[in-house]
Amino acid sequence: MTKPIPYLQIFDLLTERPELTAFQIGNLLNMDKSEVNAILYRSPRVFVADGAQRPKWSARSISRRNVTKLIKER
Repeated sequence: MTKPIPYLQIFDLLTERPELTAFQIGNLLNMDKSEVNAILYRSPRVFVADGAQRPKWSARSISRRNVTKLIKER
């Protein structure tokens, strides 16, 4: 199961600042890029990429409460 704290930190960041790369997210949250990528790619119902070679990520339009439910389902 994914740890809720980093998952929710990424969701909150991308809600406020969409279209960031995994590298940018990692720098802003002081996380390793590989950990960020693992969360993003495992969560297509929560995060969406723009399809570029270096994808920019955004949070889908769902409530934080629903994000918490999705974490618990994993």
